[in-house]
Amino acid sequence: MDDVWTESQILWEQFMVYLKVGAYGSRILLTTRSRKVVEVEGSAYQFDLPFLSPNDSWKLFQQSVVMPPKGLGIEFVDVGKDIVKKCGGIPLAIKALAGVLRGKELIGEWQAMRDSNLLHFVGEESGVPVSACLRLSYFHLPSHLKQCFTICSLFPKGHKIDKEQLIDLWIAHDMITIEPGVDYLDYIGHKCFNSIMKMSFLQDANEYHGRVTCGMHDLVHDLARSILDDEISLDVPKDPTCFTKSYRYFSLTEQEQKSTAQKSF
Repeated sequence: MDDVWTESQILWEQFMVYLKVGAYGSRILLTTRSRKVVEVEGSAYQFDLPFLSPNDSWKLFQQSVVMPPKGLGIEFVDVGKDIVKKCGGIPLAIKALAGVLRGKELIGEWQAMRDSNLLHFVGEESGVPVSACLRLSYFHLPSHLKQCFTICSLFPKGHKIDKEQLIDLWIAHDMITIEPGVDYLDYIGHKCFNSIMKMSFLQDANEYHGRVTCGMHDLVHDLARSILDDEISLDVPKDPTCFTKSYRYFSLTEQEQKSTAQKSF
């Protein structure tokens, strides 16, 4: 509950800043995945977004998986609908699993996805199925893309990630795999970036003055951070003698969403 109060306090301070510059009659729309935050804030009006219907879920899956010209065979449709059902009507989960199945033409690959143990404990709480679906999607990534994805958690939540800076980071950490006949690392880096975008692990790509930036959903960021676990540190310990863990990555943020620096040990 302390974490909820802390988050609530931060939100309230941000609200007050915006209200000071807002016009008369301005309103604030608060979005959150935690009902406790809503209860703490005492919101005047609450609106619970419904999950996608089975029909809308299937449509989103078809759009995300990229249908072949002749459409999906009946076997693929049956298995695909079973997979979509396990996503609980959550768009992020549907898009992530569809991204995994993109380009997979063997029914056995689809069946393996449907029968994965990670999808057996889908419960009523929305955080359970989406976390399971995202983790399953991660397990199906090629090894080099797994590294490229998890290092994105060096950037703080909500940070606009610069595409070129991210690719440079991958190259600096030797995460780009050379392909036969291709020795242009930037080109391969762009392919890796596009692959992760198709998985919905990166999203909201925008181009401004020739620079492309993207974001990472909070739940996806949590997944990447949990995978790195004790390989990454966000803070310098006050007492180094008590610092027993050995980190590969170190992230410093002087001002949230404004300045970020990374260092590899």
